[in-house]
Amino acid sequence: MAPQTSIPISANVLGTIGTIFWCIQLLPQIWYNWRQKKTDGLPGLMMFLWAICAVPLGVYVIVQNFNLPIQIQPQIFCVLALTSWAQILIYN
Repeated sequence: MAPQTSIPISANVLGTIGTIFWCIQLLPQIWYNWRQKKTDGLPGLMMFLWAICAVPLGVYVIVQNFNLPIQIQPQIFCVLALTSWAQILIYN
């Protein structure tokens, strides 16, 4: 697949909305873990795999020149998944 040369405004708008929703999905879990100081029922392997999968996805979207919100989404999600994984390691 060839890199994108022009990105429509609608792609930027929808990409921004999608990035916001995708990235904030882990915030309630991180907050809950921090408040309760426990991570019962949260699989550590899943958080670790989510963080690892963000690396090749981040490279792919940058190389393909997707719109900016989609380019930064994997990096933000990786940080949040690593934060949740660290909580699992600390609290369990």
